[in-house]
Amino acid sequence: MRLFSILIVCVFVLSSCATLLNSNEQDVRITSHPRISNVKVDTSNFLMSYEDYQIIKRSKKPLIIHCQLDSIHKTISVPRGFSKAWYWNLNPYAGYGIGFIFDRKTPRKYAYPSHIYLDAVDTTVFWHRFKPIKRGSVFIDFSIPYVNVFRTITNTNYYSTMGFMGLQGGIEVYYKKNKFISLHAGSVLDFPIPVPAPIHYSTVFQGTGANYLSLRNHFIKNTIEFGYGFCYTKSDWTMRDDSLRYYKRINCAVGPSLSVFWRRGNTYRIGFIYNSTLVLLNPKPEVKYAHLISFVFGWKIPVWQAK
Repeated sequence: MRLFSILIVCVFVLSSCATLLNSNEQDVRITSHPRISNVKVDTSNFLMSYEDYQIIKRSKKPLIIHCQLDSIHKTISVPRGFSKAWYWNLNPYAGYGIGFIFDRKTPRKYAYPSHIYLDAVDTTVFWHRFKPIKRGSVFIDFSIPYVNVFRTITNTNYYSTMGFMGLQGGIEVYYKKNKFISLHAGSVLDFPIPVPAPIHYSTVFQGTGANYLSLRNHFIKNTIEFGYGFCYTKSDWTMRDDSLRYYKRINCAVGPSLSVFWRRGNTYRIGFIYNSTLVLLNPKPEVKYAHLISFVFGWKIPVWQAK
C-alpha cells in the first residue's frame, strides 16, 4: 500500500511537465532587415541580451518589440504560444493530461518563437519565424522519403502496403518572396525494415516500388510550407506464389501531387508528400486511382540567394 501511494504521488508530481522542464526565462533570437535598427524588447519582458539573443521572461502577454524603421519608431506585438513541455502533458507516460492541472497557473507553460525576423515592407514592419526567401533565389533539395505507404495497381486488383527507404532530389526556384516552383525526381521502396539489411524471401513474396517526377507550386506561411501540382509515376508490382511462379506489372500514370512540410528554418524540414495516380497510361489510358504517401526528411542547399 505504501509503494502504491508513492507511485500515485510520483504520477501527480512528475506530470507537470512545463513546471519541471522549463525555467521562467527563454532565449529568443531576433534578427532584422537592414533598414531596421535599435531593436529592443519591452522592459516588461526583457531580462538581458547577448549577440542576437534576448533573454525573455515567460508571460501570457504578447512580446512587445520596439525598433526604428528609417528613423521612425515602430512597435511590434508577437503573440505567445504554449511550450513543447506543456504539450508533453498529453503523453501517457506523463499522466494522460493530469499535468495540465498543475501547469494551469505557471508562466512556464508559455513560450515565444525561438527565432523572430523583423521584415520591412515599405513603411511597415512585419515579423516572421524565419527570414523570408526572396524572389530569384535558387535551392537544391535533398530528401529521404523514409516511410512510404503504397496503393499499387496489380494484375487483378490492388496491393496496399507500407515500407521504408527512398531518395529524392530536386531544384526550387523562387518567383516571389516565400513562393517557389519545384521540380523533383524520386525513387521509393517498400523495404520491410527501417534500416538497410539483407533480406531473404524463402517462398511467397509480394512487393512494390515507384519512381516519380513531380512539378509543384509552393507557398510558405511561417513554419508551414504547402505545395500542389502534378506528378508522373512509374510503379512496379512483383509477386512470387508458393509454386515459385512470378507475376509482374508496371504502371505509368499521371495525377495530382501535394506536399506539406513543417520548417525548422530555411534549410531543414519534415513532412509528407502525396503522389497519386488518376490517369493510368498503360496499356491504354483509363481513369484508375492509386497513391504513394511518404513521410519525408528534407534539406535545402542554397545555390543562389537574392539580396
